[in-house]
Amino acid sequence: QDIYLTREFDEVHLVEFNNINCVGAPVIISFPSNGLVGVLTGKQIVKTLGLPLIGIIKIHQFQVACVVSHEQPTYPGRIYGNQQCVVFICEMSFHVPPDAIQNLVQCIFDFGHRHRAPMIYVLEGLPKPNLVKLETGEEVEICIDEAEEEGPEKESALDLLVDDSVLTKLTVRDILKNKVNTEENNETKKEEKITGKKVEKKGKGGKKERKKSIADDEEETSRVSKLADKLFGDKIHYVTTSHDLARTLRKLGHIPVVDGIIPGIAGGLLAEAPLKINHITAIFSPTSTLFPDPDAAILVLKLLDLLVPNIGLGKTATELEKDVASLKKMMKGVMQNLTSGVSLRRSTGGP
Repeated sequence: QDIYLTREFDEVHLVEFNNINCVGAPVIISFPSNGLVGVLTGKQIVKTLGLPLIGIIKIHQFQVACVVSHEQPTYPGRIYGNQQCVVFICEMSFHVPPDAIQNLVQCIFDFGHRHRAPMIYVLEGLPKPNLVKLETGEEVEICIDEAEEEGPEKESALDLLVDDSVLTKLTVRDILKNKVNTEENNETKKEEKITGKKVEKKGKGGKKERKKSIADDEEETSRVSKLADKLFGDKIHYVTTSHDLARTLRKLGHIPVVDGIIPGIAGGLLAEAPLKINHITAIFSPTSTLFPDPDAAILVLKLLDLLVPNIGLGKTATELEKDVASLKKMMKGVMQNLTSGVSLRRSTGGP
């Protein structure tokens, strides 16, 4: 490939090839995450749409490796795209210092700004419990025991945290309020029908609130957490800087992240977004943390097909669905043979 342009952001180098032609195309960030949701989705988009390689990303601290695609060796960090969409993809984990991650964030914004990308989508996996049903019918959770690394202590990386407790409380409040209003209206109508007179609603007197103990607070927190997982745990979550897209996603039944901590590239892009002209949308699909999750990738593909005009990803999702059955069969065999480093934990019931 002939080089068209090289941009440097300290240890991060962006190289664009002379076949690049993606002005006005949305950018999709498909880097490693929980369940490899981003990687699975990005690879399927590139394969189905036949996107050409238009650039690479080099990071000095990145582990030395080569990715071979279609018999051609290239860097792990690659950029595919045309006027339909652009996909940033890398199958290898980003074990690089925070400075390099921040420079990569600036590199992505620079690319989006120069090529006038209307939206930058970041695809992530939202961890969910790895539940397995035993032959006895009991449901248990698979947990990998992580061995402690030898050597000097390192600062632990932040984990993705999505707190749906506020949304859960609001949802429950609305449900109870609607239920009470319905019951009151039914009683009022029944009384009016019997007496023939209009019944005026009486205001409710103040209620004395008992003081909650610490134990009560902990119990309520646990109950709300379990209810949140039941209500929203299997749904796509999102964070977006676009009000119009937020309304669309809500109408489609997806869940906004009300409170949380988003680390890594997704967090960096969202944090910088208010200072940039590019819109950012992070999509979090519920996924296993132990194995690649094609079901989560299919959910994201179907959503992108609705959000990105004329991208034609319906076929992409269909092709991935064909491989799910065989992949699940293989994963089932792997899980049955897991012995070392795995613990089974009883799954607690709902509230």
